[in-house]
Amino acid sequence: MTIDDGLHQAGQTLTCLYSTDSGQISQEVIVEPRNGKAVVLTLPAGGFVIYQ
Repeated sequence: MTIDDGLHQAGQTLTCLYSTDSGQISQEVIVEPRNGKAVVLTLPAGGFVIYQ
């Protein structure tokens, strides 16, 4: 998923605050320098997540 290039730095981590899959809560993803900045997210079908 592409995220705001100006708000995040490559290598920064984002933490899952909420997910419809409770096993994802507190997991971290790393911001990568792709298409500006991006993270890889895995969502359940019809799922919803909040990262900070």
